[in-house]
Amino acid sequence: EVRDAKIAILTCPFEPPKPKTKHKLDITNVEDYKKLREYEKEKFSEMIKSIKDSGANLVICQWGFDDEANHLLLSQDLPAVRWVGGPEIELIAIATGGRIVPRFQELTSEKLGFAGHVYELDFGTTGDHMLCIEKCAKSNTCTIFVRGGNKMVIFLSTMIYLGNRDCEHIEKKMHR
Repeated sequence: EVRDAKIAILTCPFEPPKPKTKHKLDITNVEDYKKLREYEKEKFSEMIKSIKDSGANLVICQWGFDDEANHLLLSQDLPAVRWVGGPEIELIAIATGGRIVPRFQELTSEKLGFAGHVYELDFGTTGDHMLCIEKCAKSNTCTIFVRGGNKMVIFLSTMIYLGNRDCEHIEKKMHR
């Protein structure tokens, strides 16, 4: 749960940069492996520093990140959500007033999105999760989430949708 969230919306992978040309990496001893791990940790630390420097206190990333990155984010009190789909990233950016950032070097405080409350909902015994982003900076939308296991529930949700649409239509006519 995050209150007064300053959200970094990232479409860049949260991983060390890959070489631009083909390379073969030979790790033949423990010392080489330790150097590689240290390099990766250094790159992750640079990424986290750029997030912290921007003022973000929540990260939403289109791509995944490995356990090392996850550990470093948690150790810096930076909650993060990974594997967020492209359309969802765009909707989050619109609702929070944030900008989608394709590279860590471009992350600034001006590109952060804002939300009053971000939390995760768990659903009963199914193990499903949903991220709720509320009190957004630029949103006047309402989400009605209907969950059920039969056709009657689907029918009722359709009626709720149509009822809301009719209410909006009536309200627009009244305010002409």
